[in-house]
Amino acid sequence: MPRRSPLLGLLLLLATVKASAAVFVVPADSELIDRADAIVIGTVSEIHSEFTVEGPIVTNIDIEVEEVLKGSLERSVPLRLREDGGVIGDFFTAVSGSAHYWTGNRALIFLERTGDRRWRTWGMSLGKFDFVRDSDQRELAVRWATGQADVLAWSPEGHPHEERLRDAALFLAFIRSHGRPAPLQPRLEAAVGGEGSAGYFVDDVRAEELSFLVPVTDAHYPPSAYTSGTFRWKIFDEGGAASYRANGTQSGYDAVGAAQRGLAAWTNDSGSNVNIQYGGTTSAGFVQDSINTIVLNSASDVPSGSVGYARWFGSGTHTYKGETFYSIVEGDVAIKSGLTVSQKVFDEIVTHEIGHTIGFRHSDQGTPASNEAVMKAILTGNYGATLGPWDIEAVRHVYEQTSVLVPPPAPVFTDDPLVPRVTVIKALHLIELRNAVNSWRTAAGLAPVAVWTDPNPAGVTIKAVHILELRNALDPALRAFGRTPAFSGGVAAGQPVLAVHFQELRNQMK
Repeated sequence: MPRRSPLLGLLLLLATVKASAAVFVVPADSELIDRADAIVIGTVSEIHSEFTVEGPIVTNIDIEVEEVLKGSLERSVPLRLREDGGVIGDFFTAVSGSAHYWTGNRALIFLERTGDRRWRTWGMSLGKFDFVRDSDQRELAVRWATGQADVLAWSPEGHPHEERLRDAALFLAFIRSHGRPAPLQPRLEAAVGGEGSAGYFVDDVRAEELSFLVPVTDAHYPPSAYTSGTFRWKIFDEGGAASYRANGTQSGYDAVGAAQRGLAAWTNDSGSNVNIQYGGTTSAGFVQDSINTIVLNSASDVPSGSVGYARWFGSGTHTYKGETFYSIVEGDVAIKSGLTVSQKVFDEIVTHEIGHTIGFRHSDQGTPASNEAVMKAILTGNYGATLGPWDIEAVRHVYEQTSVLVPPPAPVFTDDPLVPRVTVIKALHLIELRNAVNSWRTAAGLAPVAVWTDPNPAGVTIKAVHILELRNALDPALRAFGRTPAFSGGVAAGQPVLAVHFQELRNQMK
């Protein structure tokens, strides 16, 4: 895939979305319940896309069903939804207003049968509600669909639809009742009293505040909810780092220090794997050149009305939490000349633009939305080179910290290489191999082998059991590091142990 500036691609994508915006007439909840063929609560276990015979891409979503609220479903196998749209390699089919799922997503789903007897979400994204909790640990059911930029939502009476939050327990009681008497608790009785008097609507929490709610599951928003388009760095997932360099100085400011502090703000969050380091100075400019550059005091690279500007470049794609992202390989920042702001605001400008180069959108332009962020579109001056609540939530969703396994250094062995029919196999060779295998098991998070056959092999004839133990102990450690063990033919009791059996064990760990 050729390298490209994703900004152009993003603008084209946004133009396409606006031109094909979905228009929904949102039914009353009671009508939605009646019209759905089935209703379930479940968690997404797997997502994969495929080409259809007709050409467009569809996405299969497997749901582990927790509860069936309406309809008859087979519980012994995951429920499979088939939704229009998806990404395969560099090909994609985008469907405005389609339901959005991600691995680990727990949701309330209203279902409909298609003409070929497959299941899909009722009304595209109208039939999907996610679960979150508020600060009082009250569980809420949230439908994001009608708040998206590419959706025009209307009431059946022809008025703009106003989406409201729902108390999850009361809403589920309303669904389960299907017009039958609900349990006798007063709040549940109110909940089933009809749409006009439904007691499950929540008005004391606004939808735009939901970015601060504690999720019921570990992932109540997909990573792409926080990014500008679908762009992120892949190198951090592999334990790598990106180096940024500064070009020039800026009169009146500790500009290089601002760059260092901005990079550290994103890197030092303990819940993410972002690793962007200061790499010194450079003469490179605000151009695509494989150098991550922070151009200071720029008189020409920043558009009118802006104090800072960023762009990033991608090559290839990768999958993260069930979504396909373009892989960022370079990010550049330009800071406008002639600024008269304070040093704290200057730090905030630099930190903000660096945030764009690692993929983040403006915090107040999308869902979830917040003004409490260094990524707010209009500078607040409150944060400097520190992250706000939205920024922390975003960086931990888009770059979740995971442990990176580092294999131990290649072991040094005596008499390496072992030469068949020349090198005499010694007890020392066996002891060294056992120590090396246990080093690999420890690095892979596995318990070392505590008891070996003939723990003191001095003076003991090397036997097949010694080789088999080493192979069995090394196999899971190698696989933990993505290596496929390759051993020559079996070694059975009574068969001679050869130098090659030792040497191939050594080679596996180099």
